[in-house]
Amino acid sequence: MVFVNAGSVSFSLGGRQPYKKSSNWYDNEEGVQVHLKDLESFHKLLQARSIAHRQREERLNEFFIRKDLLLYLDDRPNFALFRLDEFGQIWIIDERGSATICDLPSHLVLCPECGKGWNIANIQDYVSPESKWIHVPADEFIGKHLKDVWAVFATRTDGRYSAPVEYRVYNPKYVDLTPLPGYETLKVNEWGCIPDSQGKTDPDHIIAEGDVVAFWKKQFYHKDCRHKVINREMSASFREVFEKAGYKKISFAQIQNEYCQNIYCCPDWLKVCTEIGELKIGWRKRVINIELIHADVELNLGALISDDVTKGKDCIHAWGWEKCEEYLRKIREACE
Repeated sequence: MVFVNAGSVSFSLGGRQPYKKSSNWYDNEEGVQVHLKDLESFHKLLQARSIAHRQREERLNEFFIRKDLLLYLDDRPNFALFRLDEFGQIWIIDERGSATICDLPSHLVLCPECGKGWNIANIQDYVSPESKWIHVPADEFIGKHLKDVWAVFATRTDGRYSAPVEYRVYNPKYVDLTPLPGYETLKVNEWGCIPDSQGKTDPDHIIAEGDVVAFWKKQFYHKDCRHKVINREMSASFREVFEKAGYKKISFAQIQNEYCQNIYCCPDWLKVCTEIGELKIGWRKRVINIELIHADVELNLGALISDDVTKGKDCIHAWGWEKCEEYLRKIREACE
């Protein structure tokens, strides 16, 4: 196994198939090493490998790229691996050895929370929620080609904008609600896709008045930033529920999520101080866990609430926000 240092990044050659010397820069030691110098170069490498396999059906060498991070408190080295496979894909391998195909932020994209971006040294420090399907009015691009619109959005810093294969451009004037022959419930062009209901718009399409361009938008966050965002959003949602349930005194303290330890997708639970006592509350998969720490009067939540749900003397599971509000209101009223 061969290791090659590239600043703070190193890679090793190996994998399921023997390494074969290649004249292609994106598939040999020298080419990979050169393109580990910065994030923009790294993405050029990934793109070249992807194109080589998808368009030319090349079988590529496998590379393992390692970036040493900080130490754990017990002095075990914390590191992660990137694997460039023979099919032009990139995988991230965590400290437990679990591998997942990854989608790295580019050098242009900025974190919506802190406004800072990424480089080759902190490329592993990211979380990306699911992509969103968005529609962008294109009046400012009238007279230009669709591919020109794509080029402009490719330089945006608030996320990565990807052009879909279908349903690329819409315009109300193309709407045709005529029933599709043989399919009574379907229309010829219900959404006004260009040039037809499949929406496989030519990249050379000239943008006209009323055109709306579709994108898949994906945002990237630093891990700690994402944790701050989901905690802030969840705290705001719980505050609203407590207020709707009639509570006047509400203060939150974040505590560890007692169901899911993945802090980048699951928000903290909350310890809530109110006028009737203290509660612990937080999402537990599809239910909201409500736990009474102490109250001014003796309560039995299992007896107080008749719903057939998981419950006990001091706790109950609410299936959704409406039930959460209902249970919190009953708890408050029982203490008054």
